Amino acid sequence: MTCVKAGNAIICMSPWGRLHVGNRYVWVDYHSYCGPAFSYDAAGNKPYDPVDENDPVWPEFDKWLKKYQASQAKKAEK
Repeated sequence: MTCVKAGNAIICMSPWGRLHVGNRYVWVDYHSYCGPAFSYDAAGNKPYDPVDENDPVWPEFDKWLKKYQASQAKKAEK
C-alpha cells in the first residue's frame, strides 16, 4: 500500500494492475489485509469472481504479486 501526505491528510492507495487471462484482461486491486479484488474494468464496476482455486486468474495473479513484492523490496533497499 502506498501512502502520500497531502497537506494535513494522508492518502493511501492499494496497488493495482492488469492481468492477461486467456484472451481477456482482468484488473486486480490488491490490499495486503483483505487480499485481491478482481474486475473486468479498471474502475472496478464489473466484478470478476474466480470460480475456484483452479481459476486461470490465480497463476497470473501470483506472477503479478511476485513482481510487486520484488519492486517493494527493491524500494526498501534504497
